[in-house]
Amino acid sequence: MDGMTSYNRVKKPAQAPSRSHFKRLLTQLDWVDAPGDTTVWTDGVAARKITDFAGEAESLDASGLKAYAPVKRVALVACLVHKARMRAGLTVYPPDQPHYITS
Repeated sequence: MDGMTSYNRVKKPAQAPSRSHFKRLLTQLDWVDAPGDTTVWTDGVAARKITDFAGEAESLDASGLKAYAPVKRVALVACLVHKARMRAGLTVYPPDQPHYITS
């Protein structure tokens, strides 16, 4: 492990997918995707709201996040994880569809 908390790890953007960074990018994507498909979580939520919540979550440290009510905390972290997936520049497709890297 890299010594970072999971919360701080999700806030850190992935590096560009050069040869040396590609493996790390895929590892980060696997880690970010582990909780599930964030497009399902954010379905029907305005893109601006997702961006605002992700930005709010990114500006907080773990102790600041604890000050929020549990429902708001989950919403903030869900939006942050969704943005982390988008920053990684990869799209996850259902198992029956081919996988392509998009940017």
